[in-house]
Amino acid sequence: MKHLLPIATAIASLFVTTAHPQIITSTRLDLPPYDTSFDDDGFLAEGPVPDGIDRIEDVAVLGTRLFGVGAAGGSLWISCRNEDGSPDSDFGDTGNGQFETDIDPHAPKIVASRTHDRILVGDTGNLDFLALQRLDAVTGTADTDFGENGRARFYLELGIYDLEELELTDLALDETREKIYLAVRGRSPSHGKFSCLVRLNWDGTFDTGFSGDGHIPHFSSAGDETITKVAVASDGGCYTAGRTVSGGSTALYIQRLTEAGAADTTFGGGGYKVVSALGSPTVAALRVDSSDRPVVVGDHDATASRREFYALRLTTAGDRDTTFNGTGYRTGTFVGSTSLRESLEVTDAQLDGSGNLLLVGHRAAEERNQYLGVARLTSSGALDTAYSINGSTQFDLHSNCWRIGSTSVAVDDHDRVVVGGWRLDDELSADQGLILRSGD
Repeated sequence: MKHLLPIATAIASLFVTTAHPQIITSTRLDLPPYDTSFDDDGFLAEGPVPDGIDRIEDVAVLGTRLFGVGAAGGSLWISCRNEDGSPDSDFGDTGNGQFETDIDPHAPKIVASRTHDRILVGDTGNLDFLALQRLDAVTGTADTDFGENGRARFYLELGIYDLEELELTDLALDETREKIYLAVRGRSPSHGKFSCLVRLNWDGTFDTGFSGDGHIPHFSSAGDETITKVAVASDGGCYTAGRTVSGGSTALYIQRLTEAGAADTTFGGGGYKVVSALGSPTVAALRVDSSDRPVVVGDHDATASRREFYALRLTTAGDRDTTFNGTGYRTGTFVGSTSLRESLEVTDAQLDGSGNLLLVGHRAAEERNQYLGVARLTSSGALDTAYSINGSTQFDLHSNCWRIGSTSVAVDDHDRVVVGGWRLDDELSADQGLILRSGD
């Protein structure tokens, strides 16, 4: 059965697998019009939903092809779709556009290399080691130039032997210099919480030219997680973002490192900047714009009872960039219901080819949840009314959707927005993976 959405939105497609016990859901949205090039009318739903379905944890694009990574049946799967939403039969060995990894799924990340036409997926295995899989993006076969037969597994060498509960929080590529960055967090019973930045060579080995051994860890008994997101700068250095405690309150912590992994003292005076202007902020994404300025996105306490999204941009010197909304940051809500505004959770953000910033999120409460939110900010920090009337929108799948949530966002070569996530229908006992695509 097909369901039409309000005029501002349209849903496009469900990825369904018949050869394996999993389903990956994809939809495409145009604001406006309906994207009739995607399965003729923009929406397709087929087949029964099996048990054990998880969410799409991350999405990536190469040109107009869509890649999603998620879990099903205890395995981590990568799915590839053509521009029209059909499975890419050339990807993987089953003819259905999918590849099953041997990585235990927890919170996987996926990135695409345009230069090398490769897909890299990372996760934390059994929560005590890091696991990476690299594939040829065209054929979906293992890249034997990476690790052992396309796979790399390794433990963090931090001189501490009780690391546990590892989580890969970000994955980034420096394609120019062929480096791979990983942001990881976890805990140690003897040392408390920690976060760590890792850099690998293109073949999957530790890069000893980065801080001597390829690792930059940060331990904190106070619970700081200063390295949870990473983004590459044009000069070979990088930015990281996380949270710290400042004056008894949670604040944002942004640092800049040189290509060698040392603190870049041209940024913030000591290589880092603490921003305390937002209440209890999360860090959902870190991006670097075309002028090498770091952009941090998440949600924060606007009042004691309401969370809103925020976007913060700093200059390359580490100051708030006052050309961005006059203050260096912008806060707001997705248009729509009061309940969505009161329990907002931002999950990711991405810059498009024009320098606009796309933010995605959803209602964070456990009760019934029918809405995702998408907002677009211009490069000056204004809500972009060319995207929708208020610069943001919200949408649901249909009246039977019990809960819906976002996990990730990417932008294709036509500046169409690809949102990864999940949904749970009234009649379902498990989540379905979800991908939405919107026009510009």
